[in-house]
Amino acid sequence: MAKLEVEIFDFKLGWQKQIAKRLYRKRIVYAIIDIDKFELPDDIENLNKLKENIRIKILKAKNRLDYQSEKKEKEPNPMPEGFLRTKIEKRLSLLQKQKEEVEKKINQIT
Repeated sequence: MAKLEVEIFDFKLGWQKQIAKRLYRKRIVYAIIDIDKFELPDDIENLNKLKENIRIKILKAKNRLDYQSEKKEKEPNPMPEGFLRTKIEKRLSLLQKQKEEVEKKINQIT
């Protein structure tokens, strides 16, 4: 029976194709770090910072969908349907869920 190697990569870094090719050639089973899961801090100050960071990420994602830019432009230029739009929409829904979780935790603490 063949020896099985396991490597863990964070695919957010942008070199997915290179890693995938290398893993395919070596026949390595790999695990993907789930970047979407996060642990909430216990203090109110860090929760407020996290909430603000998530708010900014949501705003940038909405702007990318509406203007194809992270900044708001004069004229709307909606992103056409496709892979990138669905990817951004999924990320947006995830960020909104995370923001709700942070707000619930802030309400519990206060």
